[in-house]
Amino acid sequence: FLIKNLGVSSTLMIFPIVLFLSVIVNNLTSSLWVLFVFVSLIKALIFSLNDPAKELLYMPTSEDIKFKAKAWIDVFGARFAKALGSLFTSLSGGQIAALRQKTELVVLLVSIALIANAYYVGSYFKWLEKTRTIVGRNDVDGLQDSDTSDIGTDLDVDVDMTQFNTGYSNMDYKAK
Repeated sequence: FLIKNLGVSSTLMIFPIVLFLSVIVNNLTSSLWVLFVFVSLIKALIFSLNDPAKELLYMPTSEDIKFKAKAWIDVFGARFAKALGSLFTSLSGGQIAALRQKTELVVLLVSIALIANAYYVGSYFKWLEKTRTIVGRNDVDGLQDSDTSDIGTDLDVDVDMTQFNTGYSNMDYKAK
């Protein structure tokens, strides 16, 4: 319902905005109950909105790209994020005040980066849908498979973000 009505970009931005607000509210109230509510809300948002919207981003990709990207994100990306969280917890020495102090700014910056990334990826996804472009397709500019062996199979699209409001003009396409 939300993805259909808000679009992928806006739906992807809900999670980082709630994460950003949860850090602000938690620092203003400093209550364990507030923290519990926000952690529960964030977990619910991840499973109900963020993960399904993230899976939609694989639609305009080839099977090869989808397999490689999902494998990297699910294996390396998730494990790296958990290891980084464990490092911050370990560096705090078991002190909650130290953990808040060490992670507060990091989480705020990550939230802002996720908001910007969600906007960009959502806009790029919208453009891919509109132009019916498949990332990783073997038929780059109508060439046969044998003709693309020296240029690779990924499409690299340089997008000037200022053009998103003017009808997607002046986009430069080139094969990687």
